Amino acid sequence: MPPLEPMARGRPVISTRAQAIREVLADAAFFVPFRDPGAIADAAESLLRQPSLRADLAARGLEHAAQFSWEKAAEATLAVYRELTG
Repeated sequence: MPPLEPMARGRPVISTRAQAIREVLADAAFFVPFRDPGAIADAAESLLRQPSLRADLAARGLEHAAQFSWEKAAEATLAVYRELTG
């Protein structure tokens, strides 16, 4: 959920390509290789220099983050508990 917080506020997100995070963020983030400070710096520079890229990621992030909520997470967790307990 932490990377979704800036998305929900209209901020572009730079994230690593870790599989679980990539699944959550879908195509709404700027992905860089894991543990590559140079790639993070390059991504940040790209976002600073390209307002259209920054705006596109911000818009996609807002739309994507709207699919998630703590209420939905709680409901899904409760459904799993109910399924496991019969």
